[in-house]
Amino acid sequence: MRRVAVYIDGFNFYYGLKSAGGSTYRELLWLDFHALSSRLIRADQTLAMVKYFTARVARPPEKQDRQRIFLQAVEASGVQILEGQYQDNRLECRQCGSAWFVSKEKQTDVRIAVEMLKDATLDRWDTAMLVTGDSDLLPPIQALKEMYPGKRILVAFPPDRHKSAVRLKQEAHGWFIIKLDQIRSSQLPDPVRTSDGYELHRPRHWSVGAS
Repeated sequence: MRRVAVYIDGFNFYYGLKSAGGSTYRELLWLDFHALSSRLIRADQTLAMVKYFTARVARPPEKQDRQRIFLQAVEASGVQILEGQYQDNRLECRQCGSAWFVSKEKQTDVRIAVEMLKDATLDRWDTAMLVTGDSDLLPPIQALKEMYPGKRILVAFPPDRHKSAVRLKQEAHGWFIIKLDQIRSSQLPDPVRTSDGYELHRPRHWSVGAS
């Protein structure tokens, strides 16, 4: 059976889900990425690993708490989490002179590229499934195809992330769009119990009907 490694661009997935899910997208955020990945592979394939790439949000505190609980639950489900970071960029209004800071997530694309190349070099997968709609990840796809012609690379587009990713579609060996129904069928239990018996509950803000 061919081994599949899944690499998930966390923020790209989040914004695709937010765009496609409308006002009820928060009800789908308590997502079991290991279960979803299992649904995305074929019967003649086996799931070798699932890696989730993200960065810790800088503010506000309530969003930090929700993300912390979620990442602990994702990790408890058997997914490896690899973190980038947020960087504060200073913006200034030329007309009024006011200045403010905007946080931007950094390093995720590089981490994904490094992990894909490292795992291919160590022969940990036969097929890599890249879950993203970010065309900045085109170079590692091209490099992997050149270095390891016997391996396959698939792109699984998060909801509403495929329309402008023409080059990703062209360079990958195959691509498809993850459906909202597949996401609805792959929710984490509530609570999630960690290996040490700690219970992680779905944030109330993500519950059905929450405002």
